[in-house]
Amino acid sequence: MMENLLIGYLSTLGIDSKRSKAMLDIYKEAREGKASTEPKEIMSALITDAVFRISTIRLLEAQGLHQPNTYNYMFAWPSPAQGGILGACHALELPYVFGSLDLPLMENFVGKNPNKALSEKMMDAWIAFAHTGNPNHDGIPEWASYDKENRTTMFFGDKCEAINAAFDKERAAWDGLLEI
Repeated sequence: MMENLLIGYLSTLGIDSKRSKAMLDIYKEAREGKASTEPKEIMSALITDAVFRISTIRLLEAQGLHQPNTYNYMFAWPSPAQGGILGACHALELPYVFGSLDLPLMENFVGKNPNKALSEKMMDAWIAFAHTGNPNHDGIPEWASYDKENRTTMFFGDKCEAINAAFDKERAAWDGLLEI
């Protein structure tokens, strides 16, 4: 059932059922032993990529041709709020970047004990970038700029980690699709 829903969703993006099925297989295979392969998690990853990640990657690739100080990040700290159902959802990084974890009602979004050390690292990265064009600072590992060869992404989560070509098989599954 979930597979049919995903194939239906991908058809709204102009992707035929054969290619959609191949993409689902790629996502399952690529995540095996690394991330959940439960159908709802595959669906979440695929829709997240269609809506956010692939367009971000294409923008990074285009920007990188003209500006070497181009950086990519992924917020990977899952919120414990609401029983953890939010995961590391869209916009969850904003209270971390802007130091607004203690605002009234924010615990409904970030949980009762947000990771304040993570917030400090993120704020320092954004401040460094605003000041110098480079987000690197002593509190995080070396963060290389994004290019098509390495595709460096800084993961902000329980630990901060710069990873090259993260989820690259899934990224490559979108080649030739959603082109402007």
